[in-house]
Amino acid sequence: MRRYTVIYPPTVSWNEPIYQRPHQLMAEFARQGHLAIFVNKIPDGRGIDWFAEENLCISNDLLSTLCDTRIKDMMKGTRVVLWVTYAKTMAMKSLVNPDICVFDYIDEGVEEFAEWKKDIEEGLESGDVIFTTSHNLLELTQIKYPSRTFLLPNGADIYQFTKDVVIAPDLENLRRSYEQIIGFHGTLVSWVDFALIRDIALNCPEWGIVLIGPDCGLPNNYKNVPNIHYLGSRPYNKLASYVKYFDVGMIPFEVRQVTHSANPIKMYEYLAAGVPLVATPIRECVNLSPIVRIGKNSSEFISQIKAVLKVKIQEQQLYLRMAYENSWSQRVQHALEVLEEF
Repeated sequence: MRRYTVIYPPTVSWNEPIYQRPHQLMAEFARQGHLAIFVNKIPDGRGIDWFAEENLCISNDLLSTLCDTRIKDMMKGTRVVLWVTYAKTMAMKSLVNPDICVFDYIDEGVEEFAEWKKDIEEGLESGDVIFTTSHNLLELTQIKYPSRTFLLPNGADIYQFTKDVVIAPDLENLRRSYEQIIGFHGTLVSWVDFALIRDIALNCPEWGIVLIGPDCGLPNNYKNVPNIHYLGSRPYNKLASYVKYFDVGMIPFEVRQVTHSANPIKMYEYLAAGVPLVATPIRECVNLSPIVRIGKNSSEFISQIKAVLKVKIQEQQLYLRMAYENSWSQRVQHALEVLEEF
């Protein structure tokens, strides 16, 4: 297989509170021996560029990076891919002069993302290859672009979540107060079903409900529920110290169009950590049932948590096997196989 240079244009920054799909993919391309150039949306003050890992260049100025002698040498003989998630950055084609453009379709342009609909359509039109994160997006896109649309779901970070880590001190303190810790990590946004979480907490005061991630919509009435604990954001490299010590992980998303098209990375991260999970019936979670338990309402959600608590030790190897089958390593290998055909 040919060696690639994969360039991710400035859409997010490397040091974000949430380590997202672009971070994971670029890191994995680098691990597999390809040059990955991740361009910061906001310069981080570390000069023109720097290397986070071997083959993983973080650029604060793509033009200067591409002119750098070392980068030019590393790019020699490689096939250049511009990997886009935000369609407006397709404009960087003229700077990069790629051999192939990928449009990575990650969110449907509806509801909260409705304002992106036109941009998404332009990205789909411009991409030589279209990858979709979910079956819903695949089906929507294949109708118009059948020959260049491929499924590439999110995956598990095996490196972070299978390693041995010590429990975080603040979580250890909470464990002393509760029979079980039921956890969620991710951005607290509008499609998180806060009413469901509150209902679970009120009906099961013996459980500590732990929420970790940027607060983009946490309701004030959570302060009145003593067993809900919002711990704020945690650096990605510290996250396993929390997640691995959840008794159950949860994906409590509202069930609607935007979430049916989502593919939660946390689903794979819980599995890699050996943690059972219960989710609402959004499509990509249902696709992984019965390993992923499904609760349609608070009563079912609580029942599923109780059920999985009884069998989680016996099932742990199943979670890990599922994580390895859905690792970022597997995803990048599949992406490279597709790119070889174009």
